[in-house]
Amino acid sequence: MLYGYLDASALANRYVPEIGTREVNHLFARMPADRLVVLNVGAAEVVSLLVRKRNAGRITAAVFRQVMADFVAEIVVPAYPVKVPADDARVFAAFPLIDTHSLNAADAILLRSALDLAGELRAPATTCWSSAATCGCCARRRSNDWRRSTPKRSRSRTWMPC
Repeated sequence: MLYGYLDASALANRYVPEIGTREVNHLFARMPADRLVVLNVGAAEVVSLLVRKRNAGRITAAVFRQVMADFVAEIVVPAYPVKVPADDARVFAAFPLIDTHSLNAADAILLRSALDLAGELRAPATTCWSSAATCGCCARRRSNDWRRSTPKRSRSRTWMPC
């Protein structure tokens, strides 16, 4: 079963049109909401991104208010998409990924969470949806044929491309 795990860049494309907006909108149209996943810190990053766009004049105050209302109604308030907490255990478990794969903290926490989810679901992979420009884990995976071990399984697998 396929799950879509959206990082902040991909999620923001849902509310402010940029490269990738069409793909994110397609994902929202086709994927059941209970199989969409976001990291709660990623939701806060979306708000930060929208504020920066408003402050830089890239979106008007009226557009900002509307996209914030849409974001809260579609992501924050409903039970789905699933909002995964970036709790202490998950953050600390991401440390080795930062060192091993030269990831920034947000990408490492997102990756740790996706690996945990894939292990819990016993799914072969959880696809990370992100902006290619910002997702270090996906870029490294594509360029290095990056391998990972699924928790609760000993066999190594290659991640599916974003």
